Amino acid sequence: IRNPRHPYTKGLLGARVELAEGRDRLITIPGAPPDLAAMPPGCAFAPRCELAREECRADVPALTRLSADSQVACILAH
Repeated sequence: IRNPRHPYTKGLLGARVELAEGRDRLITIPGAPPDLAAMPPGCAFAPRCELAREECRADVPALTRLSADSQVACILAH
């Protein structure tokens, strides 16, 4: 929560009402969550991630340990 690395996590945290701080509108994440019965190829968050690249859409990212208590599955978050 204090140091999110995954772009989707950053988006979710940015959409919180308590962080709106006088903005007229909340930050939103475009699109809809994936259908769990028909997951897209690659990263499940790629269709909704504004930073996604072709490699995100092609392969599921490996879970990578960043520290003793932090892991991320995103090629852009290292």
